[in-house]
Amino acid sequence: MTERTCGECYRCCIAFGIPELTKYQDQTCRHLDGRNPTARCSIYANCPTCCQSYQCLWREGFFNDEDRPDKSGVIAHFSPLDSGRIELDLTIEERDKDVAATINRIHEWVADKPFHQIMYRRIGSNVAMIQTRDGEIASYSYVADVETGIRFIERLS
Repeated sequence: MTERTCGECYRCCIAFGIPELTKYQDQTCRHLDGRNPTARCSIYANCPTCCQSYQCLWREGFFNDEDRPDKSGVIAHFSPLDSGRIELDLTIEERDKDVAATINRIHEWVADKPFHQIMYRRIGSNVAMIQTRDGEIASYSYVADVETGIRFIERLS
């Protein structure tokens, strides 16, 4: 497994909230600067802790080259749950993307991994779907919270 560089991808700089910068999810970070193609963040050397510690699974060497988030429309990372279990989070941007192939490859990869659940979240939507290891699927409405990222409001199904 080979660690990759972001290259032209900066999807995480838009999709996720950054508490230290009071940046909500699905907002472009004010420090995102397109002038430098290898380090798009203008504060990269001193970026917030959550940015430094973020682990994009594609960057970590998982999945295929075409699964890079800006190409595939899918961002994948791990999140610890309060129970100590691990969740796989998939943030999906469908604009001009065929996300099905990437999601299928991720499902194949995750089949033998010790994840408790997968959370699917569409960029620009306030509904998330959670699929547990035993196959239970539920949808929830949520609001973006700068401190916690997502605060669930109610179960929809």
